[in-house]
Amino acid sequence: MIALGIGVVTYTGVGASVDFLKSQAIANFNSLPPEVYTILAMLKVGSAINIVVSAIMARMVLDGLTSDTFKRWVIK
Repeated sequence: MIALGIGVVTYTGVGASVDFLKSQAIANFNSLPPEVYTILAMLKVGSAINIVVSAIMARMVLDGLTSDTFKRWVIK
C-alpha cells in the first residue's frame, strides 16, 4: 500500500481544538468595548459562531469521529 502511495492518517484532538477555538472567540468578544459588543449582539454574531461550530462538529460526526479520533485514507 505504501509503494502505491496510499496510507492512513489518524486525526486526534479535533473536538478539543474546536471547543478551544469557540471559547477563544467568545473570550475575545467579551474584551470588546460595550458599543461594539452591542452592535455585534444585535447582528447575532454569537449565534453565527455557534452555527459554524455546530456545522463543523456535525461534519466530523459524518466523517466518522468516534472518541475524538478518526482515520482517513489518503493518497500521497
